[in-house]
Amino acid sequence: MNSVIQEKIEQIHTLWDELADFEAAATDAALEHLMSALCGLVDAQNVGWLGAVRLDNPLAEDPVQGWRVRHVRFLHDCFALPSDEAIREQIRNLEQGSNVDISSIRNVMLAGTFRVNRLCDIVSPTWFDSPYYHRYYLGSGRSDAIWAILPVNRDAESYLGIYRGGLCPARVKVVSPPGHAQPRPADRLLPAFPPRT
Repeated sequence: MNSVIQEKIEQIHTLWDELADFEAAATDAALEHLMSALCGLVDAQNVGWLGAVRLDNPLAEDPVQGWRVRHVRFLHDCFALPSDEAIREQIRNLEQGSNVDISSIRNVMLAGTFRVNRLCDIVSPTWFDSPYYHRYYLGSGRSDAIWAILPVNRDAESYLGIYRGGLCPARVKVVSPPGHAQPRPADRLLPAFPPRT
């Protein structure tokens, strides 16, 4: 096994042990430790956690199927204006179920199942030229993201978003090592959306 991979596996095992050592009442400290460790593991600039709940009886036309953000926390509170306002605006749009971006819709699609989504797998390459990407990602110093989404119960999910700056992922060619499958394009990762009427 590659020594770099082995080292990362050891770091992950250590992280699990460290998280297990936190008292049950120290959830904030445990979350901060987890987010900090995740940044270090993947050379990320920030990690965000959000708690989402599903509304009873969402409207049929709700693009996020009744899911709403109820709490957001970032490891580094480094979002200067105008990105603070952009994040609040994004949450308001989700709350109203209007102007919801495809990246949010696709993260919600498989609600109720554990899932990990890379930004480049849930949007098209042209999305990286969109006003949404420029405002909510580049405007906050982020160019790439990966989310791990964990169902808590039928009506609650926990999202961990890991954010990196640097090159736009649509502009980076991903090459798998010999003997490994090539990454799947977005249209194969998630089911196609039916046309909106």
